[in-house]
Amino acid sequence: MYLENKSGKVYCEVYGRDDSPSIIFSHGVNMNHETFKAQAEVLQEKYRVIIWDMPYHGKSSPIDNKLPFSETAADFIADLMDYLLMVK
Repeated sequence: MYLENKSGKVYCEVYGRDDSPSIIFSHGVNMNHETFKAQAEVLQEKYRVIIWDMPYHGKSSPIDNKLPFSETAADFIADLMDYLLMVK
């Protein structure tokens, strides 16, 4: 699924039940959500696991180069958590 905010659009996948405790995995530079596929598949039995592509990575869109990357990524994670809480 994709989540869009004022800075762009990011891709994420959600595994497990909506009523389970949530874990979000964030990858490093030059990686993407695929980095945590094996963990998501194992942990989905007990947790709701969210794996996502940070801006400029995987299936996510680039962001304005003038924006601070870490702050923008943190904004996306906060928006992603807010969205997933509303979906429950």
